[in-house]
Amino acid sequence: MAEVHHATISIVKNKEGKYLITQSPKWKRWVFPGGHIKEGESIEEAAARELLEETGIKGSNPKHLLTGELVNSSDFYKPAHFKYEAVLMETRSSKMKLDNREVTAAVWLRLDDLRKLDVIAPEHYGRIFDKLEENEV
Repeated sequence: MAEVHHATISIVKNKEGKYLITQSPKWKRWVFPGGHIKEGESIEEAAARELLEETGIKGSNPKHLLTGELVNSSDFYKPAHFKYEAVLMETRSSKMKLDNREVTAAVWLRLDDLRKLDVIAPEHYGRIFDKLEENEV
């Protein structure tokens, strides 16, 4: 049986109301930053740490959006079982410093434009986009 990876999805919104989405060598389509939750680390701490490590952006005011599970996605470079926590944060600065081992491209987009992207696990990301829309009202 495959190991279950506990991970965060680090969603960050800038002051212009745009969200950061990235491309990664580990994923075949667009993906939010994120990664493993370390032992002793809260979900929110992990989301902020992963965002900073991958993009150089400091997130604040974390808010848990949803929990999900992704098993052996064909979008990932190898078979893997993820239990994930999606966390929404804010940032004042949109200036990035990408860790090219983790992120090869990044762009800030409005929610309507995110919905048009070729994202990983569209059924999962659709739920995330719906939660983001609820938070914009």
